[in-house]
Amino acid sequence: MKTVFDVVDLLQLQEIWVRSPIAQAYARLERRQPMLPGPLDFRLMWLMPRLGQLRNSPAWQTNQMEKHSDPAQVPLCAMTDAYLEVLYPDEGSAAEIRRQLFLSAYNHFVVAQYQGETAQTCALLRALADTRSVDLGDCLNSANEPLEGSNFWIPVDLTDEIRSLDSRYDSGSVDTPAAYVIAEPFWTLLVKASAQDIQEAITHYVRASDTARADILFVHAQQQLMQLIEVAHDWNRSSSVVGLYYQIDDGVEGD
Repeated sequence: MKTVFDVVDLLQLQEIWVRSPIAQAYARLERRQPMLPGPLDFRLMWLMPRLGQLRNSPAWQTNQMEKHSDPAQVPLCAMTDAYLEVLYPDEGSAAEIRRQLFLSAYNHFVVAQYQGETAQTCALLRALADTRSVDLGDCLNSANEPLEGSNFWIPVDLTDEIRSLDSRYDSGSVDTPAAYVIAEPFWTLLVKASAQDIQEAITHYVRASDTARADILFVHAQQQLMQLIEVAHDWNRSSSVVGLYYQIDDGVEGD
């Protein structure tokens, strides 16, 4: 299994996906460099003639409520299957187009991401908590995974979108829009770790591991823990971002 932490600005994603007209959304996304690649590009020069085709299409003209309006004013989330098939005639089913659109928009607002093997990640987190003498129940669950926080931090009008359009979402986790939102005290465990805490935690982890190549394991564990701490500091820099936790099969590519 692979563990993924996303630090993502969901308020800006909400603005782009739910509230902004599609032309405005494309203009903003075109100017924003994503940290993660997405399956679709956002180019306003490409979009405008496609919107013209949509306006003249039967899908638009037969809708009496929108017939005389401007499709450029429709938000991304409100684009129907019929409209998406006109805009993206070569991208497969409307459901797949919608998923690719959401993923591409989502990736523009990921400010930091951690990926690592689950067993090692959890063992490193436990070693750090033990080293810092932190109460495990304040930051980790019984499996040494990040403690789950409140779903209050997920905008309600994005909940269904994440559940249905993010392929990493675990539908078996009840009432959670991602695998879950990471609780604030978990990030504190990492943010407040000193250089000495880090070295002691890695040493503890290596000693507890059954391996003949402790030197190689030490270097790899150090890299993993430093990546975790860097992501935690990225989370700590902004009050508008949310940390989301995913656990996915190794064969499923992280979004």
